[in-house]
Amino acid sequence: MICRSVSEIGDSLMGRKPSSPPNHYVLEKDAPRLEPNLGRWMDWMAAHEKERRVDETKITDEITVITEFIGLEAFESPSGGPPKVFQSTVIGGKPNGMMQVYGEIAAARAGHPLLVKMVKKYFTEKNDENA
Repeated sequence: MICRSVSEIGDSLMGRKPSSPPNHYVLEKDAPRLEPNLGRWMDWMAAHEKERRVDETKITDEITVITEFIGLEAFESPSGGPPKVFQSTVIGGKPNGMMQVYGEIAAARAGHPLLVKMVKKYFTEKNDENA
């Protein structure tokens, strides 16, 4: 019987070697830069909380979409490309936890309104199909 830990399965799904920590990044002129020192990365993340926010849209009293620089390469692209260090996340309501990741700030800025549009279309009370 093969028994794998949740972290090993997650690493496998994200294309990382087992137990390899995610890479940490900071922003320099809207571009991610690898920061290998965890302490410096944590300090940067705390000091730049406002600058990390790309966009935020409150859709209903219960549902908000937040797009931000997360500073972690949480998802590796199988085809390569830039590290996926920007993330749009839906907070609240039926779509709670839905997310989209991006490798560049321009993609995050463009993707935010698309996710907002999708959530409005499929998850708000105005959509009779979900009532």
